[in-house]
Amino acid sequence: SLNIHSSELRTSLDTLKQETEKQAQSHLVVAQAIKNDLEGSTTAFLQKQQQHKRSIQTEIEKEFKNKQTQEGYVARAREKYESDCMRINSYTAQSTLIQGRDLEKVHLKLERAQQTVQANQRDYANFARALQDTMTKWEQSWKAFCDSCQDMEEERIEFMKDNMWAYANAVSTVCVSDDEVCSLILLTPPAP
Repeated sequence: SLNIHSSELRTSLDTLKQETEKQAQSHLVVAQAIKNDLEGSTTAFLQKQQQHKRSIQTEIEKEFKNKQTQEGYVARAREKYESDCMRINSYTAQSTLIQGRDLEKVHLKLERAQQTVQANQRDYANFARALQDTMTKWEQSWKAFCDSCQDMEEERIEFMKDNMWAYANAVSTVCVSDDEVCSLILLTPPAP
């Protein structure tokens, strides 16, 4: 009787060992599938995001710097123009208070300031037109950039959801398989 129980125990332990080895092998297969499928797609998605940053984001940053430069030109041209206008007003006011040689000097300064103000007014208008064109282009580029970021974010959310489901399904399959093996081992009656 002891030999029979010993034999049954040996058979049960051998069965347990075989089923555990099968489980380990199936776990290994699932782990490799998870690594290949999920890690590969994650790496590809990360590269896509990095490419987006290198190409689209870099370009919009260049356009932003160009816009800031144009704004600086307009601001400086406006300051020059306003400074010239104030100088003209000052010379005009002085000319009503002085006479003679001093008046001639002020008139010369006034003429020079009027010539300068015309050139600065042209520069100001040209820079303002260039800025307007740049702003129009910038607004279109910025909208396109925001749209591409929104698309990328929606794709990221969908990607994460899909990967989580794929992972959960793979793990679930392993759990079901493990439960079946455990049930099989527990329900297998010892050989008579």
